[in-house]
Amino acid sequence: GHFAAPPVAPRDELIVMAWNIERGFGLDGQIDLLRNDPAVPTPDVLLVSEADRGCRRTGFRDVTRDLAEALGYYYVYVVEFVELPGNRGETGPYDPPLCEHGNAIVARYPLGNVRQIRHAENWIWYTPPGFPNPDEPRLGGRIAVAADLLVGARRVRLYSLHLESTLSPVALAIRDAQALEIGQDAAGLP
Repeated sequence: GHFAAPPVAPRDELIVMAWNIERGFGLDGQIDLLRNDPAVPTPDVLLVSEADRGCRRTGFRDVTRDLAEALGYYYVYVVEFVELPGNRGETGPYDPPLCEHGNAIVARYPLGNVRQIRHAENWIWYTPPGFPNPDEPRLGGRIAVAADLLVGARRVRLYSLHLESTLSPVALAIRDAQALEIGQDAAGLP
């Protein structure tokens, strides 16, 4: 979707921010910072990870959409996980309705050729109902979102990703495979 005003003149240098938004807790203050703090340059592109959509924990907001609307930008969002009911202490509870968690690209310029890359190698996040003390009960797996940014007549390929973050030896091998997969995807691009 988009909330973009008339087209913005192309620039030779882009300000790109990779941002783990941590579900969108504190979103209003972060938007205020991006819009009003002279010490923070206004990004042309935000590569967002861990964005909520429809979750009780973040007030049922569509975090990516709200961010794009506040900045007057284009956006794409892909679902990485569907959060399952459970209680995880201070960062929970998670309960219906549907709670989605994913990655996004928010940009000043138009986005196209959008696709998700669901990684071939993934950590198993599913926790069966009734399992004692689930860490993060969810369905899904790590993904990246790829899109082309149209800056004037030039296209710039963007990837927003959130590689596996578990720190076991097995998970680190999965993380390496995910990074390699993105590198291979980008290898043939001009």
